[in-house]
Amino acid sequence: MRRPAYRIEMLVVYVILFFTVVTTLLPLFWMITTSIKTPGEVFVYPPKWFPGEFVWSNYATAWEMAP
Repeated sequence: MRRPAYRIEMLVVYVILFFTVVTTLLPLFWMITTSIKTPGEVFVYPPKWFPGEFVWSNYATAWEMAP
């Protein structure tokens, strides 16, 4: 049987890991969803997490404009 202190330590570790994962993946998610938004949706306030219209041509435009 495990000690109660060990369970509390593991809970603290998992909570820290959870917040670390969220703070790491949230900007990545924002970057990906912003890359497929229309220009009007990018600068709207309050910000929208999901695009209303998926604009996949943004990737082709960025590829063509890069040197």
